[in-house]
Amino acid sequence: ECGAYAAKLITELRSAGLASSTRHGALCAGEMVSSTSSTDFKPLDQAEVRRCCGPDLKLRPHQIVGVNWLLLLERVGANGVLADDMGLGKTIQTIAYLAASRARKLAQDPSYQGRDVVVVPASTLGNWQREFSRWAPYEKRVVVYHGSQLERSHLRADRDVRNAHVILTTYTWWEREACEEDRAYFRSHAPWAHVVLDEGHNLRNPDASRSRHLRRLGARSRTVLSGTPIMNRPLDLLSLLLFLMPDLFRDCRVTDRLEEVIAAMDSVGGVKKLRELLAPFCLRRVKQDVLQSLPPKTSHIRSVELDSKQRKAYLSVVGKTKEYGSDQHLFTALRKAANHPLLLKLDKYTDEQRARVARECVYAGFFGAQADLSRVQSELASYDDFSIHCICAEASMPGLRDLCLKPEVLYESAKFKELRTLLPDLVRTQGRRVLLFSQWTRLLDLMVELCNDLDLGTCRLDGNTPIAERQGMVAAFNDGTSSAKIFLLSTRAGGLGINLTGADAVVIHDVDFNPEIDRQAEDRAHRIGQTKPVDVYRLVAEGTVDRDILDLAARKRAVNERVMASGDPLDEVGAEAAPDAASVAAALSKALEEYRTANAEADDLEIGPQKSAEELLRER
Repeated sequence: ECGAYAAKLITELRSAGLASSTRHGALCAGEMVSSTSSTDFKPLDQAEVRRCCGPDLKLRPHQIVGVNWLLLLERVGANGVLADDMGLGKTIQTIAYLAASRARKLAQDPSYQGRDVVVVPASTLGNWQREFSRWAPYEKRVVVYHGSQLERSHLRADRDVRNAHVILTTYTWWEREACEEDRAYFRSHAPWAHVVLDEGHNLRNPDASRSRHLRRLGARSRTVLSGTPIMNRPLDLLSLLLFLMPDLFRDCRVTDRLEEVIAAMDSVGGVKKLRELLAPFCLRRVKQDVLQSLPPKTSHIRSVELDSKQRKAYLSVVGKTKEYGSDQHLFTALRKAANHPLLLKLDKYTDEQRARVARECVYAGFFGAQADLSRVQSELASYDDFSIHCICAEASMPGLRDLCLKPEVLYESAKFKELRTLLPDLVRTQGRRVLLFSQWTRLLDLMVELCNDLDLGTCRLDGNTPIAERQGMVAAFNDGTSSAKIFLLSTRAGGLGINLTGADAVVIHDVDFNPEIDRQAEDRAHRIGQTKPVDVYRLVAEGTVDRDILDLAARKRAVNERVMASGDPLDEVGAEAAPDAASVAAALSKALEEYRTANAEADDLEIGPQKSAEELLRER
């Protein structure tokens, strides 16, 4: 039934001049036009955009096509994924689509009262609000549903919220079981005219609370925005289809037997079939096809070698196998050691010094009045060296100032030694502004210390940055009113939907297993609005798990790009994907075994049991 529906949709799209037969019906940028033929569908043009949005919004040709595609999907009763490459303006296209859809419905029926919900990551909420205000000033009824429990209860009773045309909110209320009142409020106003999910690839697990709750939100039209929608995992594809067509799959009772369905699809033929079903509902354009004027992006790998002291710290991690409890925890500790030894509990503080810190914490009530010495000592037992330093540097702990680490310890990391040269060169010599990414907020803390030591001004955004502060910080950096030349961001929080075209250099301190996470980070700078060439620097500690992660990410990216490319790579990719993944897992497993063996030979350490490559891959 889904296949028949997809075939019908392709026919409609072709009749409107918006479809291509390549990639099993997936839409291809090179062959799309915005003209109509035999259909009665009237394509939107720039004049209509100005009428329904405002005089300042001028869409690019590929964006006009995207809005028309969304309007046509809605006309035929279909839902879809706007899967444009990051930085091509999915937000602008969505705003224009919602405004044009409302204007067209009001022209047909002046009593139309449809309302829309746009669900976004918390880090992009302020950006969406600003974009609506800037590009769709004619749409006055846009409200934000966010805040504390008390603030949200007031919002649910607020007349402006009840009368809003568009409600901007976050995924939070669909993730936490404690937010049932929020979900009940949204369900009580269903069916919504449109439900839009930004960064919709976050629905990758169909059995997660977020996915299950959002599927229950009734809507006449559903749209997913994602720059990375089609990965080579059946679970990702199935989850998107379940959201786009919940009624169809509910009738098939797919959600009642997910394990059985996933097992059946977990094959070359199953993945290919899922992708064939999803393709007609997915519109994807890439930068090189539609933005010939976009300045180039150049990637650089900066390889660094661990000195003898850091290498010793790195190998010492394996000697504590039992302490870490599992290969997953051991692998994480190895990653930390490759990035900066201060992220581990090593030799910067003696037991006597840690005991002194514990006593001072009890005296100052650092952990609360109820925390006695025994509890504080237990808490501090697992603290890494840098965390102890941070306690000693607290304003409330003046008696521990003599235990603060000296700035020289910052450079006991090979990567920080590289940053000591790279950052001043980019900022002072080349006059550039830099985005500096890390996955760990603790590493961001260390980077703040590093930049302070180098006398380089910074600003910072991570998952703990209040939403109210984020947009002002981004705007000041982009327009140059901020004194900061380096913007520190956590890869996960800062890589989503934030426009930072004020920077023309990106430094990724620690690479991610998922190459799309790092690519999202890069494209905060390399996107529409960028006027300068962008350089991306990846730091890699050679002879460590860092190199294994980079190689794995490169393999994943190659597969993803072949899947999304024009033509028909599905059989080829499907045939190679499984053994390639197994070989990567075996390489990681072998690397860990080599680290353990080397340490055992050097120190005659007791080595714990080694897991198989397949088990290791599942843990990753």
